[in-house]
Amino acid sequence: MLLLGSFSAVGATAAMPCPISPYACRATFAEARVKHDFPDRTFLHEMRGSCAETAAGMAGFRNDYCGCMTDTVAATPGEWRAVLLAGLEGRGFGDRNVAALPPALAMQLRQQIHACLAKTVADRPSAAPPMMSAMRPPRIIYANEISRLVARQVRAVRVRQERHAMARHGGRPVALPIGVSRVEVTVAADGQVTRIRDINSSSMALWHVERTAIREASPFPAPGRELHLRFATIAPMSTPGVNGQ
Repeated sequence: MLLLGSFSAVGATAAMPCPISPYACRATFAEARVKHDFPDRTFLHEMRGSCAETAAGMAGFRNDYCGCMTDTVAATPGEWRAVLLAGLEGRGFGDRNVAALPPALAMQLRQQIHACLAKTVADRPSAAPPMMSAMRPPRIIYANEISRLVARQVRAVRVRQERHAMARHGGRPVALPIGVSRVEVTVAADGQVTRIRDINSSSMALWHVERTAIREASPFPAPGRELHLRFATIAPMSTPGVNGQ
């Protein structure tokens, strides 16, 4: 699925309403390195045109969809600059391109893409291609992205633990606990984690790692409403920094 082609890099200061929800158009860590301004009309025109070209297979569905995506990116402070900084100009927002982005920007764009798809399907179900009616619910997509972020951070925490343990033992490899950590996480509408509950982790040590990783990886992109997510993180290797994981 492609959204954009090439576009210019001229900033503006005027914001527009978010077509999805205010939470979906808030600046996140994805825009931490860029100016929080908004694109000018030239950018909007080019973005909408590129989307229409690359989404040609969507027929009558594409105009509403491209309008939603254009307005969503334009309403998010600095997101258009983050897209340019990530080197997406001219390549579009296909699944492979988005997967190669920094995690925070990739998650933010996937949420916006699927929210716009869901909104357009709901507004004009007869105009949507058959595959769109069977797409995964946004909640599942969001949960999968959160799970990926937490898994990455779990490894970072374990490698850090291993490094400190090796320093205390003369640089020799030190085995860490292995197993699975299963948790339930409550994420508020603004992306803040309000509760972390253990639901059958292999050990207290892994539960502590999981909880630390979730705290370090949050706040998450704002889902727009409170969500209760369950996921499991597998730690299969006792020496993650030495052997990889």
